[in-house]
Amino acid sequence: MELISVVVPVYNVEKYLERCVVSIVKQTYTNLEIVLVDDGSTDQSGFICDEIKNQDDRIKVVHKLNEGLGLTRNRGVREARGDYICFIDSDDYIDKQYIETIYFDLKKHAADVCYCGHTKNIDGKYEIRKNPLAGEVFLGQEIKDKIIPRMCGCRIGNDNIEMSSCMAIYSTKIIKKYSLEFPSERQYISEDLIFNINCLAKCNKICMSDCVGYFYVTVSSSLTRKYNPDRLHQQIIMTKKVIELTQEIGVFTLSEDRIYNNFMTWVRAIIKAEQNRYSEIGLIESINRIAEICDDNYVKKISNKFDNVGVKKTSKMINILIKQRAIVLLWIIMFIKNKWGV
Repeated sequence: MELISVVVPVYNVEKYLERCVVSIVKQTYTNLEIVLVDDGSTDQSGFICDEIKNQDDRIKVVHKLNEGLGLTRNRGVREARGDYICFIDSDDYIDKQYIETIYFDLKKHAADVCYCGHTKNIDGKYEIRKNPLAGEVFLGQEIKDKIIPRMCGCRIGNDNIEMSSCMAIYSTKIIKKYSLEFPSERQYISEDLIFNINCLAKCNKICMSDCVGYFYVTVSSSLTRKYNPDRLHQQIIMTKKVIELTQEIGVFTLSEDRIYNNFMTWVRAIIKAEQNRYSEIGLIESINRIAEICDDNYVKKISNKFDNVGVKKTSKMINILIKQRAIVLLWIIMFIKNKWGV
């Protein structure tokens, strides 16, 4: 049996950590190295890691200063000795056959990476999210032409491919041969996407599994994201990076509309968030901030380039209003969406 390293970044998850680790320890595939990397937790998470370590000699614990999720995963990779690597977030958990299933699929196809679906757990209510390409195998240039663009966003409907680094098993050889690393999410907000684009560009073969044994946990109260005043700036930086990577790989033309669609989706969400703060900051300030977003040079640039093909009617209408700088009408539409959830 080949050794599989399971890297678990840990930060202030004292309520969920034991559930996560127990689900790994109880895997039907037993030749595991479990690397818990404590990212400077300020709660009892670090102590819990050390306690759990004493219960299973397959567990290794690393304590370090806080750096964020991406760099913590990188530390886990450096510590890993396995032939293959899985990443599991410490507030999630996995079915007991999860690792065996995706490992079997990867070995069956002699692939460098195997991606799978997941099961979303929202307050104990489960929603299965299958990989839309389950059972398929992609080689060489196919990976670049057919997979990377669909990771960058939707073109028609919801035809993007949702592939988190947590819902996969990677060949350690690929990661270490090409020195693949996660960027800091403090630099790029979607560190998973950048890692996966760089990884897929180096792969000879990947496969897709029908496994949905990764349980992605969401608490309903956390679904309403905290207001982030830097979100537009962060999204611009991220979009520029994705454009740069797809140009380097030679798939920008195939990815362009998807990248623009994803960017405009975030612009709409940011405008909606600004409108929702009007009772806190006042009507005039709320309208002014929406105007600032519409007047941003990069927003203007993407608005002018994006053709809105395949975009739903309401979203298309809002995109046009952003382009035309119809500020008051935008405010009214977002007021309706925020108040009645339409």
